[in-house]
Amino acid sequence: MTRTSAARPLCRAVLTAAITCVLLGHEAGAADMAMRPAVDLPQRIRNAKAGYQPLDAEQLALARQEVERAMGALERALHEHPKAQQWKQFLLWDVLEGELAAGREPDPARLRNVRQQFVTDHPGFELAPFTDLRAALGEYAVALEDAANPNARHDFETHLDALAAAVEACRTEPRQSLRAEIARHLGWLQQHRQASDVVDATRQAFSHPNVLARLPQPVAARWLSEEIKSSGPVRDVVLGSQIRGTEQTVGAVAPVLVPDERRAVVQMELTATSRARTVGVNGPVRVYQNNDVTLQGRKQIVLDRDGIRTLPAQSTANVASQLTGIDTVLQRPLVECLVLRQACRRVNRQQDQADCIAEGRQRQRLNEQLDRDVDARIAEASARLNDKFFHPLTRYDIPPRSFRAETSHTELHVSLEVAAADQLGAADEPPVVGNDPDTALIHVHASAIENYAAATVAGKTYTAQQLSDMLGNYAGNANRSNGRDAVDDVSVTLDYEKPITLRSESGSLVLTVHGRRYISRKRAYPPMNITVRYRLAVSDGTVRMTLEGDPEIVPPRFADSETKRLSGREATLRRMLLAQLDRQLPKTIALNQLADPARNTAAVSATIAKLVAENNWLTVVFR
Repeated sequence: MTRTSAARPLCRAVLTAAITCVLLGHEAGAADMAMRPAVDLPQRIRNAKAGYQPLDAEQLALARQEVERAMGALERALHEHPKAQQWKQFLLWDVLEGELAAGREPDPARLRNVRQQFVTDHPGFELAPFTDLRAALGEYAVALEDAANPNARHDFETHLDALAAAVEACRTEPRQSLRAEIARHLGWLQQHRQASDVVDATRQAFSHPNVLARLPQPVAARWLSEEIKSSGPVRDVVLGSQIRGTEQTVGAVAPVLVPDERRAVVQMELTATSRARTVGVNGPVRVYQNNDVTLQGRKQIVLDRDGIRTLPAQSTANVASQLTGIDTVLQRPLVECLVLRQACRRVNRQQDQADCIAEGRQRQRLNEQLDRDVDARIAEASARLNDKFFHPLTRYDIPPRSFRAETSHTELHVSLEVAAADQLGAADEPPVVGNDPDTALIHVHASAIENYAAATVAGKTYTAQQLSDMLGNYAGNANRSNGRDAVDDVSVTLDYEKPITLRSESGSLVLTVHGRRYISRKRAYPPMNITVRYRLAVSDGTVRMTLEGDPEIVPPRFADSETKRLSGREATLRRMLLAQLDRQLPKTIALNQLADPARNTAAVSATIAKLVAENNWLTVVFR
């Protein structure tokens, strides 16, 4: 629960998730991404006033019961934990129990303070016992406020009027400030469980998926196909005979996209042939055979809004056996002749049955091997995806919205919207960068990174070194300050609503850190925005971000004022920040090509071929 845990590179977190999806065989599609008409939406919003849903005593009681139920579930989950008491102290359990004590009305502000303890990047807080109680506390706090507010309906209508006005204004002049206002009103309506149809319609018009990718079948085949070549001993027992020998198997595994409009399905198909030379020993008789086995197996990998999972493998085996000889270890010719004659008749009689048994065991072994190998790789990849992306989003209460995955015969698509209740996704669709079937695409909109930042670092305090690490430590390029620099380090408390903004334009990324308060040597300084620009270039599969010019450091008041003159304290802060950033801000950041560490082979590496930064979208093209 340290502050530095949230100081991971925000761009890296979102890109890692999208890239991991593609490396697994996922992809994001931009189906029907065009801006939907909002001609009648303002009037529809105003008409929703008639649908006001007042809160009654029964709903308030149910909200309290849900909190109590969730508390019981979490207490049972923590019961066996060796640090259960310490966790309860961190979660302000005593405060919560005091607020829910009989005979008193809970304070919504105190409930929100308790709820805030559940918004952390600590592993485990993505689990249902924590998220259920967090959600129940938020809903109960809102219900208590509504029950005690005599102007609840007036507030509802005020938000609808303001939302309608913002929608009208945004149609003619889609400024970011208007979109933020729309998001704020939608968040209020959703939290108070009012006008859900209006909330959905407005989001459909103004908010679109902000993380997308596309994986064509040829790229999936190139990344995930694998040759099989193995040899080993054969040991088995068939119809009472001990089978010994050697076996050589040659084949290949290749992915095939299975058409599905509700989920993404990748079927790993194995085709192989196995040749075995064996000796079967039963008593004094030895039977020599050559066995040719044709193997076919398939195992499906499924991605939907519930996560990544695999289905049980299915396979077929066709055994063609050839008898090459029969002998015995007997030394008496007459007895040996009788035994051989009987053995030949038995072999001919039982050959079909033996082949059937061998085919069944080959199928079983192939299914077990496919399940073991694929399940292990998917489990590892799923763990990386959850650890880098989905779990942090859930812990910070911004689970992906409008998740969609689908496959056709030719392409795999995945799209999702990283946005909390009071946030919007992308304003438009990603740029068109071609439809080359030999390349995979990932699109990340600035809103995904900004929304993630607002949930994870808003209102928190960092040193300038930690901020530069957000840019540099992905590639190990962040410059470390010495002890003297650390003494002069300036700390910044980030803005509570918009701590970081990102723009992509003309091949560059422009990052702005919005500082609400600065401290140096125990002296406080006023708000200041720090903007840096990095030029993007790709060379030999490596992305290089090169710092362009000096950082721009200006107070936020410049945006609304004709006077552009710094005060004395602002000028002092600007000089300190420039000096410190000159020492600590990475001048160049190199992002190397991506490879699947589970295979540790260059054959499945995803080489970055092109980068497009345009209209607040960052598009990565892979070969």
